[in-house]
Amino acid sequence: MKDPFHRDLTAYDVLGIAADTKPEAIAAAVSAAIGRGVPWDIVRAAKASLEDPGARGLLDFFYYDDAILRRLDPNPLETPAALAVPNRAETAARWTAQLRAGFPAPGLAHTVGLLWYWWAVHQEWRLMSMWRQIAIKDGVPEMPLSPRDLLLQLATIEGRDCKPGTDTCRFERCPWQRDCIHSAPPVREMWWNSIGCWGHVLATEGFWMDRCSVNRAQARRLCTQAQDHLFAWFRAPAQRFADPGFWLGTNTDGSAAQGASAAAPPSGETGVAEPPFAVPAAALAELEALYASVGEAADREFTLALDMTAAGLALNGHRVSCGKLLLSQLGLLERVRSAVEAEFRRHPESLPLSRVRTRLSPYGTIAALVDNGRGQEAMEALAALPPTEQQTPEIRGLRAKARSVLACASLRDGEWQQGLKACEEALADSPTDDTRRQIATEIVGVCTDCAQAMSVSSLDSAIQFLRRAARVVPGPAIELALGRFLAQRGLRRLGQIEADIRQGGMPPGKQTTDVLEESIADLQEAVRVGFTEYQEHVARGRRLLREAELGFLGLPRKMQQMLGNAYIAMEKGNWDRAVDLLRKVLAKLSKPSADPVRRHLAEVLSRRGEKRAEQGIRLLGLRDDLSRFFAIAPDDSRREAMVELELALADFAEATGIDPRHEERLCRARGRIAEVLNRERQELAQAPLGVSPVLPKLPEGTGISAWFRVSSVFCFLVIVLAIVGSGGWGYLIAVLPFLLLVFVFFLFFVK
Repeated sequence: MKDPFHRDLTAYDVLGIAADTKPEAIAAAVSAAIGRGVPWDIVRAAKASLEDPGARGLLDFFYYDDAILRRLDPNPLETPAALAVPNRAETAARWTAQLRAGFPAPGLAHTVGLLWYWWAVHQEWRLMSMWRQIAIKDGVPEMPLSPRDLLLQLATIEGRDCKPGTDTCRFERCPWQRDCIHSAPPVREMWWNSIGCWGHVLATEGFWMDRCSVNRAQARRLCTQAQDHLFAWFRAPAQRFADPGFWLGTNTDGSAAQGASAAAPPSGETGVAEPPFAVPAAALAELEALYASVGEAADREFTLALDMTAAGLALNGHRVSCGKLLLSQLGLLERVRSAVEAEFRRHPESLPLSRVRTRLSPYGTIAALVDNGRGQEAMEALAALPPTEQQTPEIRGLRAKARSVLACASLRDGEWQQGLKACEEALADSPTDDTRRQIATEIVGVCTDCAQAMSVSSLDSAIQFLRRAARVVPGPAIELALGRFLAQRGLRRLGQIEADIRQGGMPPGKQTTDVLEESIADLQEAVRVGFTEYQEHVARGRRLLREAELGFLGLPRKMQQMLGNAYIAMEKGNWDRAVDLLRKVLAKLSKPSADPVRRHLAEVLSRRGEKRAEQGIRLLGLRDDLSRFFAIAPDDSRREAMVELELALADFAEATGIDPRHEERLCRARGRIAEVLNRERQELAQAPLGVSPVLPKLPEGTGISAWFRVSSVFCFLVIVLAIVGSGGWGYLIAVLPFLLLVFVFFLFFVK
């Protein structure tokens, strides 16, 4: 059913069908409309909208459901006068009582909300028509936007002596008679009643799926489209009044205008058909303020309804999904508050329940201001509360969140010193850990966004800002954000240095090493907080730093590659290759450029000498061990050891010759190696040709003596088993005395 105040020319009107017409009957309706002479473009648009489930669902949303109306008392299908102006308020009251008895009931809530919606639209048109008529007749319509005041002004202008609000009117031809006799509720109250009911509807997907025969995804889209339609109406009163169709009772395309009154005054008497006029500033400002407050109420109501749906609260065995306005209208607010409190005590960790609990509290309006980012208004409302309420946990939590909103606004405006200070105050005023975590999470998100914006012009400023923010809200989240920017800066600096190397020009050495050290520090901190993928870049930076410290970065590119290979060879312990590469580089460099390479060569030579000395000493020790065991003198090992020691002395001598700074460190090692070489030479000189020197016995109780005892036992058992396996017990008895003699010799005489 279509409301009497619903004056839009819809697709159903164009095709001449009812809202419950089946899809298969649309084709016949299209043919009939063409036969009646309806233009094809209009018929085609109507047909397309009815064949689209989304468009038809939104159209049906502004129609009454006949099945619901048949269950109501009064039933407009049987008593059309129930929706007329004289009876509309009583009908709304009776339907609301039935909604209260059957709550939750989204279908019934939609019907009640639709009644209030079309009444509010109609009443707006009537009020603005009064304003326009006053302007036409008098030209000075500057007065409050009150129906009674407007009617009195009109009566005075038109020469009538009447009193609006009485039950009878002696002016039968007065175009405003019904407005005088049947006073309507304030427009604001009408809208509140409507959005309270529709908050219940918009948060219930099942209503859309059943009413419009759509799936869940389409139901969600329809919810969004219906909300957009309402908010567009709240936002654009001036655009409606600028449309000539608003005043003429028709749209600019010739169809009946939405909101055109069912009892529009005759154009000859009221001038409604006259050209539109400029709405007085006072009227427009008052109406815009009205719709701004209604829009805010709608946003609060719809948000709370969705939160209540997410919280899963049930009433009368059904899930509750509505806002505070409808609960107040039905007298269920305290009951639902108690249910929410009980559920919250069982599940204090539930975020939707926490939001519902806050919104349903007496301070829900202040909480909505905070949620909508209006921190200053929230602070003013909190300051106006009685002193006895100022320090309650709920008020402290709201104050902390309001301060957080103001702090985030300051940060977004670039006032980060003031913003971070406000963040500290907000966190300090938080009464619970949950509130503190929520505020900290929001602050971290805003700080990250601000740092991202700063990094476009100055990455250093972004990092400095995040370091300060990390002291205010410490935690992994802010550290990750900081680590990301540090990694960017470190990679950028490394890339710049490598680009300079490729171009063959480098800044002074200390400046380069300072930049490299800062880059490595940035990357290391990024790795520490979790960005392990930058570990290889840390190694790359260290390699560049090493080359910078040695003065290699200013050399030609080919030389740098050779020196880099030398450095890698040194890291792998391939000292001969490292020395060879360094000598090749020295051969191609002039004296000033060769000095850093010479110093590096001296260091590599000293390191190679140390390794050679260690190898020589090890070979001498191995020679002694082998000699004690086998009672022979492996002269090859001795000679190899002496060669290694002599090469070590040569490396030491060359290193100290190149860089005298190694003299002090290598002096003692050179003396010790010289002593060992002299001793070995003397032993070789004293030993007769082909005769090994006398070797001492292995000290008793050493690891080698024990090893031989165990080995002797093992060998004896192996031999016995082999003999038994091959020749039998006869052979064993024959050779047993000899085996026992050998075993006793190894076991007791070999120490």
